[in-house]
Amino acid sequence: VRYLLGISAGEDVPAQGASIELPGRGVVCAPTSNDLRWFVGRRYKERELMLSLFRQGGIVQILMGGVVVLIIAAFAISFRGGGTPMTERICVAEVYRECLSQTDYDANYRLAVFPGVPAKQLKAMGFPRDVLDGLIERELLVREADKLGLSVSDESVDDELFLGRFHFSLAADHHAGRPMIRPSRVRHSKTGRFDYAIYKRELINLTRMTPKEFKERQRREIVAERLRNLIMSQVRVSDEELFAKYEQENSKAKADVAKLKTNWFSRYALEVSDDAVDSFTTAHQSQVDAEWDKLKDSFKEGCALYSEIIAELKPGSTDEDKVEQRERIDEAHDRLKKLTPFDTLARQVGTSAAALAGGHMGCLPEGDDADNQL
Repeated sequence: VRYLLGISAGEDVPAQGASIELPGRGVVCAPTSNDLRWFVGRRYKERELMLSLFRQGGIVQILMGGVVVLIIAAFAISFRGGGTPMTERICVAEVYRECLSQTDYDANYRLAVFPGVPAKQLKAMGFPRDVLDGLIERELLVREADKLGLSVSDESVDDELFLGRFHFSLAADHHAGRPMIRPSRVRHSKTGRFDYAIYKRELINLTRMTPKEFKERQRREIVAERLRNLIMSQVRVSDEELFAKYEQENSKAKADVAKLKTNWFSRYALEVSDDAVDSFTTAHQSQVDAEWDKLKDSFKEGCALYSEIIAELKPGSTDEDKVEQRERIDEAHDRLKKLTPFDTLARQVGTSAAALAGGHMGCLPEGDDADNQL
C-alpha cells in the first residue's frame, strides 16, 4: 500500500478521517475505505500498464525505445550547446560578485585568437591574460552603461549576427587599434543567403554556446564596444603629439658605418719608424718603463737579436691551406730580395703574435735552447 500510494517508509498511511489529496478526485476530506481502495487500485493499474509495455514486443517496444533515444539526444544537445554544467560553474573572475564563467572565457578566446599563431607563442605574448582582462573590462563597461542608460536593441544585435560579425573583448591598453570583430561564415555558399544551420554550427565550433546564450553575450559585447568608443572619442591629441607620432613612424635616417679593425691598422697603417717609436716613448714613458721591467731579464747586453715571419698552419689544415701559406712565404722571400723592410713584411705577411711588433722576438737563446727556438 505504501508503494502504490507513493508514501515513504517514514510517513504514516492516511487513516480514515484524514484529509488527503487524491489525483483525479482532488482533496478528499475524511476519505472512506472506498476512496482509498479506488486510489490504490488506480496506482496498481498504472504500474501494471507500464510493466506490460516493457514486456510486450513489436511496435510498443519500438516506441518506448524511441522515447529513450529522444531523451538521450535531448540531453546530449543541451550538454553540447552552451557550456557544460561543469564549465558554467567555474568562475575565471568575479566582477562585483558576478561570475565570469569558463565557457565565456573560452568563447572569447576562440573569437579573439590570432589565426595560425602557436599556443606557446600566444602564451609568451600574454594573450590569455589579455582575453581575461578584456572580459573584466567588458563587464565594467556594461555596468557603467547601465548607469548611463546606454543599451542596444534586439534589431541591432540581430543585424550584426545576420552579417556574421561576432564581437569579442580584449584589454584596450594592448589592443586599442585592433577591431574587436571576427567575421564568421553564416551564409550559404551557393545562395549567398543567411543560413541558420550554418550559423548554429559556427556558434558550436567557436563558442560552444546556444544561439540564445550567444545573442545575450553579443548584446553585452556591443554595449561595451559602444561605450568604449565613446570614451576614446573624448581623448584629445595636440598637434605637436600628432606630428611627433607621424614623424616617428615616417621619418628615415641614413647612417654610414665604418668598421675599423685594430689588426688591420696594426699591420698596414701603424708607423713604427725610429722617430715614431721615440716620440711614443717620450709621451708614454711610465707605460714603457713598466713594460720594460717585465721583459728586461730576457735581454742581455750584446746578445744576438732575431726576428721572424711565420705563416702558421692550424690543426686540420687542408692541402689547399698548405699551398696558400707556402705562397705567402715565397712572396715575403721575394720582397726581402727587393729590400723591403723586414718589420714591414712581418706585419703584412706574418701570422704569429710577434707579427704586429714587426716580427721582433728579442735575444736569440744560446745553446740547445737556440736550436729548439729556431
